[in-house]
Amino acid sequence: MSLITSDSGVYWCESGSGEHSNAVNITVPAGAVILESPALPVTGGDSVTLRCRYQGTSSNLTADFYKDGSLIRTETTGEMTIPAVSKSDEGLYKCTNSEGESPESRMTVTVPTPIPSPAVPVLSMSLPRLLCSLLVGSPYLLVTIILLVKYCRSRAQVTLFIRTSWWVEKDALFSSGE
Repeated sequence: MSLITSDSGVYWCESGSGEHSNAVNITVPAGAVILESPALPVTGGDSVTLRCRYQGTSSNLTADFYKDGSLIRTETTGEMTIPAVSKSDEGLYKCTNSEGESPESRMTVTVPTPIPSPAVPVLSMSLPRLLCSLLVGSPYLLVTIILLVKYCRSRAQVTLFIRTSWWVEKDALFSSGE
């Protein structure tokens, strides 16, 4: 397979059901070395593989990868993978191998903006208002508790009185019969 400069462009695969693969930007220079890189902006956190090809073949030539003109890595397979891209990975990339140098290709990284969680409303109450609420509410609460305790005690005394009376009457019945 031989490539010519006009073969440069964005390529992707499409299935019969309409599903698309990731698009790649392939630049065929006048020379024979090509850097295969993502065509569209990549999303932060995604894995990206750059491939340095010679005349479209998948030969595993050792390649040097450059970003913004500085050597960043040498790969014996001709492929460089960035496991989780970030905004700092944006820039102009190129590669060189024993056959020559590729033209530069720009990689753009988009970082999705996080959706802020809704803020928890903070109730603002002044100290005087808080004290006033406590002073007004406390007597009602205290009176309610006292009445509840008195009610429970009175029920207990009634029950005790009924039980005691029954035993007294029972003893009186047995003693009068002798």
